[in-house]
Amino acid sequence: MSDVIIFGFPQSTYVRTAAMACVEKGVAYEVRGVDFMADDYRGRHPFQKIPAFQHGDFHCIETPAIAVYVDQRFEGPPLQPADPAGKALMWQWISSIECYMYPALIPDIVIERVVVPLRGGVSDEEKIKAALPRAEYCLDVLNEALESSAWLAGDQLTIADLFLAPIAAYIAASPDIGDSARRRGGLTAWLARISERPSFTGTNPPPPKL
Repeated sequence: MSDVIIFGFPQSTYVRTAAMACVEKGVAYEVRGVDFMADDYRGRHPFQKIPAFQHGDFHCIETPAIAVYVDQRFEGPPLQPADPAGKALMWQWISSIECYMYPALIPDIVIERVVVPLRGGVSDEEKIKAALPRAEYCLDVLNEALESSAWLAGDQLTIADLFLAPIAAYIAASPDIGDSARRRGGLTAWLARISERPSFTGTNPPPPKL
């Protein structure tokens, strides 16, 4: 049993990002399922979100903190640029993905189209339709950056790319926006590059349990 534990479920993009960071660093880890709405989970995450993280006696929450800890605590290829400009770009993209792109791409498109029917509901077509223009804009922003750079923060894969990867995987499989994403050359080439990495293939989640 590993002493690195990620609490959550593998279908979560944030849990997958934390897991990808571990794989990139060569760190053995365990994803341990939790009932994050249970009162006793507040002991691990006071806001009852996932993931939470444990390494031995060390505990922390929030995916950026987890990924930085894994990068700096363990040997292996660096996941952060050494130079200030590169590091600023990495954090620029992490913040942009969390604040603007995830909300535009996942809740009202992917979850509405895929998760809601799996749970016995009916997708809200108006909600999906209303979300698409913002989602298209986010894809344009990403594509423009990736047409001139192999990775989001330059020539080196960083934590920012690990944030985008699980979201991009869901978008590529989405019937509403997947074809549109594939028409953007920079984004498509980036997804092909990251899809070949063991951190991506080794964390591909199973279908959600209902």
